[in-house]
Amino acid sequence: MGWADEVLYLHMMAHHGPQMLRLHGWLGQFSCETTELHNKSLQRTAANAMSKTNQSGQLTKRKLTVLANADKQLDSNLGKRRQYKARRAIDDPGIEVERRKRVKAYHGGAQLKRERA
Repeated sequence: MGWADEVLYLHMMAHHGPQMLRLHGWLGQFSCETTELHNKSLQRTAANAMSKTNQSGQLTKRKLTVLANADKQLDSNLGKRRQYKARRAIDDPGIEVERRKRVKAYHGGAQLKRERA
């Protein structure tokens, strides 16, 4: 079991506790409560980095990387535009105009099935 597999607090106590006590006479910032708060903030940061969107609703670069590496076909759809027909006016329902709509970067499963078919 490597150091990355250990809980942060247990790693500190096992590997750095005696050294901290010898140097400073106390554990200070490595007390259980402080360490657990720090560990929780690290986990939150990692979760935010892996989340689909950031606070402004934009796709995060990390998520784009994960999506692109997971499915190359999905990567080829990013940023492309698809065409759809929309009616021009209510009074003239027979005339249809081609419009372009931006494809969202992340597709749900149902949407992907429709586009692949």
